[in-house]
Amino acid sequence: MRLLLHCFSIFILFISWSAKGQILDYGSTEFCKFSGSNPLPITATPAGGTFSSNSANLVVNPTTGEIDLTTSIIGGPYIVTYTVGLSSASASMFIVDVPIATINYPNTQLCMTPLPPPSQRQPSSFGPPGGTFSISPAATGLSINTTTGLLSFNSFTPQGIYTINQAGCIDSETFDINLFQPVANPTLSYPQASYCQLEADPTPTFTPAGGTFSALPAGLSINATTGVIDLSASSGGSYTITYTVGNLCGNKTANFNLTVIAEPANPTLSYPQASYCKSDTNPSPTFTPAGGTFSALPAGLSINTSTGVVDIVASTVGTYTITYSVGSGLCTKTINTSFTLNPNPTITTFTYPSNIFCQNDPNPSPTVNPTGGSFASTA
Repeated sequence: MRLLLHCFSIFILFISWSAKGQILDYGSTEFCKFSGSNPLPITATPAGGTFSSNSANLVVNPTTGEIDLTTSIIGGPYIVTYTVGLSSASASMFIVDVPIATINYPNTQLCMTPLPPPSQRQPSSFGPPGGTFSISPAATGLSINTTTGLLSFNSFTPQGIYTINQAGCIDSETFDINLFQPVANPTLSYPQASYCQLEADPTPTFTPAGGTFSALPAGLSINATTGVIDLSASSGGSYTITYTVGNLCGNKTANFNLTVIAEPANPTLSYPQASYCKSDTNPSPTFTPAGGTFSALPAGLSINTSTGVVDIVASTVGTYTITYSVGSGLCTKTINTSFTLNPNPTITTFTYPSNIFCQNDPNPSPTVNPTGGSFASTA
């Protein structure tokens, strides 16, 4: 808030009359030297007289009685004499320099709280006395005592800087006071509650503007001004993001819980064999990292989604693509392997030309269907 104290150099005048009724009157007892307007007598009767000063430091026009403030010297008392014939009237005056205006309030920042109304502030000092106080710009609910400078806040007003003026003559002093209204409750949200490190950096929606962002625990890379999260620079984990707004009246916060999913390592997957028969034991895979899920296409292969163990008896003969997936969303990584399940073979033909042979007979060859099997004998 700004106080303006204006003060003029002053003439103090005393009016005298002669026995024949001469009158000299400048209309005021005080004039500022630097007022910019030379004083003239408002009454000098009878007309036709001459004006003079008792000091070269007070310059007066002998015909009009105008005081030349620019060339006159601060000081006094000076005597101006108005002479008509043998009679005269005189006035005593002073020329006073511009005073130095001062004003101070105990607080430069105030919170405009509604309870208890009205809140008030009295200036801790001001001077010289005799000035008046005013506010600029005007504000609803803000008033000032024009004599004492007492500020009263009867209701909320928008935040702003107000100026207080203590007007006297010319000099002025300013004093700024910032009036703060309690901030509104903030809001904060992000488009999603969880993000992969590989996704585009998310931007929040928040109100009001001008607050700051922070996150706990450590590990989330967040812009303190915009709230934008640098996912690639953040560590995987769950965080509480806080948006804080406030002023002299206090701080208010809004929170948002957000999870960053770390980019998983590239998975690996293998089975002991690439193909199995329906009579084989259920095979278990070797895979990394742990925690992923197994699936198979096309339908027909019975596979445990957590362990990858294939239930051969419950599966249909065919060739499948088994997929092992780790992570989620854009953080999903996969690896595939081919898996074939064959039916158990059935021997439809197995004969020799005879069931009796001499040692000197040619070596007999069997007829078999299907081919590709192995032979064994008993003693």
